[in-house]
Amino acid sequence: MYNATPRRRTGLTAALIVGLIVTAILNLLAHFVREDGSSATAQDARLMATTIEAARLPAPPRGNVSGTVHDIFGDPIPHAQVQFGERITRADERGSYRLDGLPVGSHDVRVAADQHQPRAFRYSVYEGESSPRIKYDSGLWPESFAIDFHIFHPPSRPDPLYGLIGLANPENGPIYVTSMKVVTRDGSVVQDFMEDVEGIQRFVFTYGSTRLSLEPSPAIVIPARGAVTHIEMQPFPPDSDQYSLVVTYSTRSEYRAQNEKRAEKVAAPSVEEDYNPHSP
Repeated sequence: MYNATPRRRTGLTAALIVGLIVTAILNLLAHFVREDGSSATAQDARLMATTIEAARLPAPPRGNVSGTVHDIFGDPIPHAQVQFGERITRADERGSYRLDGLPVGSHDVRVAADQHQPRAFRYSVYEGESSPRIKYDSGLWPESFAIDFHIFHPPSRPDPLYGLIGLANPENGPIYVTSMKVVTRDGSVVQDFMEDVEGIQRFVFTYGSTRLSLEPSPAIVIPARGAVTHIEMQPFPPDSDQYSLVVTYSTRSEYRAQNEKRAEKVAAPSVEEDYNPHSP
C-alpha cells in the first residue's frame, strides 16, 4: 500500500534544515565583526535574512512577445526597430520580430522604420505568448504621401486579374492627385481613373473620403491625415508579367503653381487564396 507519510516528513525535514541554517547564520552575525571594527547590528541580521528569503522565492513571471510590423496599408515593413521598455530588437526582412523574457506588466513600446513615422503606445505583456497588432490603423504611417499597389488572382483562376490600390496622406494639408493610371510593362493603359471629369466625379462619389477640385486642373483631393483610401480595380485580362501604378500629385501650393510630382509602384501578379494581398 502507498504511504504518503515519508514524503511529508521529507518536506518537513527540508524546511527544518533551512530554518536551522538561517538561525545559525543569525547567531554568527551576532558575533560578527565588520572591517571597521564594529560589531554586526540587527540591521545586518535582517538584511542577511531578507537575502536568504529572496533566494528562496520563485522568479518573477515573464512573457514573450512576437509579431510582424506593418504599415497602414497592411504591408510588412522589413528591418523595423521594436522597443519594449529597455529591450530593443530589429525585425527581419519580412517584418517579423520576437522578444523573450519580458517582465509581465505594462510596457512603453516604440516602433520605428526608415521612411515611416515612429509609433509609440502602451502594451500589457502576460505570461506565455503575446502578439501586439501593428497593422492597418495601428500600423506605421509613411513620412510623406505614399501609394500601395497589388495585382493578384486566386489559385485556381489566373484570368482575370484583380488590383488593389492604396493612397495615404500623412501631411498637414491635402494632396491633389491629377493623374492615376495602371499600365503594363510596355506602357499600355490598363485603367485610367482620371480619364475625364466624369470619371473623377465617379471616383469621388465611390470613395467618399475624397473630393473634387476643378481649378486650375481637375484633381482628386486626398484629405490631410485622413483614413487610407483603398481602391479596387475592375477585373482585367492578364496581358503582362508586370504592371505599374503611376500617380501624379502635388501639395496645395504646388497644385496652384501646377508643379507636380510623380510616384510609381511596380507589381507582378501574385496568387492570393482569399483575394487579400495583405493577409494574414
